[in-house]
Amino acid sequence: MISSAPVTHEGAIEIVAAVAELFANLKDLFENCGAAPSARSPAEAELRSFPSPKLVQAAYSQGGILIEAAADHAVAFVRTATEPVLTVAPWACVRAQLEACALAAWLLDPALEVRSRVQRSLAFRYEGLSQQRALGNVARDPGSVAKATARIDGLERTSLDLGYPQLRNQKGERDGVAQRMPSITRLIAETLDEEVTYRLLSALAHGHPWALTQASFEALRTDDANVASAAGTDEDTYPIKKSLNTAAVGYLCVIATTSLARPVTYRCKLFGWDTDRVREICGSAVRKIGPLGHLGSQSHHSGAAP
Repeated sequence: MISSAPVTHEGAIEIVAAVAELFANLKDLFENCGAAPSARSPAEAELRSFPSPKLVQAAYSQGGILIEAAADHAVAFVRTATEPVLTVAPWACVRAQLEACALAAWLLDPALEVRSRVQRSLAFRYEGLSQQRALGNVARDPGSVAKATARIDGLERTSLDLGYPQLRNQKGERDGVAQRMPSITRLIAETLDEEVTYRLLSALAHGHPWALTQASFEALRTDDANVASAAGTDEDTYPIKKSLNTAAVGYLCVIATTSLARPVTYRCKLFGWDTDRVREICGSAVRKIGPLGHLGSQSHHSGAAP
């Protein structure tokens, strides 16, 4: 899957420089654009046309927060992939980034009509409130449970007033608001086309040895009794050591860059900002990473999202 070339100091510097430049350029772009949609942008039209503009703005806010979260995970990835390199943490950082990017892209897709955007936003809010209620139950905090339940009730009333369907499971229990929330795996597959990557990253994050020994360790031929041992099969045991090779770092950098490009590009299209500049920034970063990320470049284009 990934070559055995070790991470070099020079390679780490190149990767950090390319990704750091990407974030700096995107930061400058957004600072120049401001926070509000441009005049005559699709977002401005949505805010004018929908009966409750606050709900449209809520969807934009959710997407914006998720982009910020994705960028934070990406920065954490860069730090873990810089010498002294960590071998497991980089994969977990990119996994978290994929989740945030997929959700942001799902909410900010410029091809959506405004009613569908609000519907998705309501579904996402319901999922969050349901998790708050579950946390309150586990923490034995009836006040938090009651507060979350009241907010869910209010959210559903808003949804029904707007004509969205009432959702109940076969037992007659509420199992969504406006629409049922898709799984994060499905969202990553549909918005980023990265289901294979996400399943591998999830296996690593969940500590499965088959994934860890392929991505974060390398086999050794050694008599050193201090080297850890991993079972390859029932008949075979081999020594291993922690390792993150150059191809793995490059591959993760390509994934981190291209996945962030999609929601960023979507937001720019929606708000009437400079999408050509986003493509230029992200494409430049991927091309600089390319020599180190040959595995990723085989299956990822060198530009930003369409």
